Amino acid sequence: MKKILLSVLALFLSAGLFAQTGNVTFSVNMKADTAFNPKVDSVFVTGDFAGWTQPGTDTALMMIPNSDSTSYSLTVDSVANGVIQYKYFIINNGPDWNQGEWGGDPNRRAFVNGDVTLDNTWANKPFQVTFNVDVTAIKDSIVSSKAAVYLAGDFKNGSVWAMPGSFAPLQLTPNSDTTQFSLTLWLYKGEIQYKNFLVFDSTASWSYGEWDGGDNRVDTLMMTDTLNTVWGDLGFTGIPTNNAVQPNFSFSPNPVHDVLYINNLENASRIDIFNMVGQKVREIRNIDRKKLTIQTGDLNKGVYVISAYGKNSVLKSMKFIKQ
Repeated sequence: MKKILLSVLALFLSAGLFAQTGNVTFSVNMKADTAFNPKVDSVFVTGDFAGWTQPGTDTALMMIPNSDSTSYSLTVDSVANGVIQYKYFIINNGPDWNQGEWGGDPNRRAFVNGDVTLDNTWANKPFQVTFNVDVTAIKDSIVSSKAAVYLAGDFKNGSVWAMPGSFAPLQLTPNSDTTQFSLTLWLYKGEIQYKNFLVFDSTASWSYGEWDGGDNRVDTLMMTDTLNTVWGDLGFTGIPTNNAVQPNFSFSPNPVHDVLYINNLENASRIDIFNMVGQKVREIRNIDRKKLTIQTGDLNKGVYVISAYGKNSVLKSMKFIKQ
């Protein structure tokens, strides 16, 4: 793996200190591009960390193939902490902007908060995910203490579980009456885990999460999405309860057209289905069998959340697409 040192402008902070930096390892799997020919094609990375240097003009930004030329990697030293934007390009006939992963926006975005490795797949385009948390139950405390609300988690785009209050790009913004806080991130398909935290007096801390312990909210992303949760309460993403028997259900097909088949319902007592604005469109109670069939032909096309409630009201939620 090739290492380079790019000149990065240090950001001067109000305290007279310089911004911290991290070494960023870019890695991209090229298998998705069936036309890619490692014998004649090179792979470059560029972005705001390099002043958006035109791909192919600076060999220091040329990525190095692995042994079978299916993945390419490059480590860039001393990138300023924060959010970076970048994109990968194929070069085979001189400098060129025209052979990127896709034309135009969006750029890839990633968190840099110390050393980080970015594992990407060629042409796997990011999409926007908005996190909303309803804090009505603790609004008075937030207002009186001037607390901030932060996300922490594993978002598959760089910084993993940054301490709340230590990484400004993960601070949520309040609405006009401070009953809801929101943050929009650019993320990829797959599972994420996260949790909301309060931060007092701008002091980074793990002490003021929605609940104690290591249980996290879990969600599987498939496309542009809005994740609505309530502070400290069960939501679409669910909150596991320690030592409780959780439903371990599965379903198929996904996407679904007319019929959804649900299995492994031994520990479930109720099934709810919600659309993405939070409206309940199905409710099945008093489940007394291991398998269930739900008619979905009348549902509008889109993304839905299916939630299984077990004993002790433990919730497990997953998403499916109605076509």
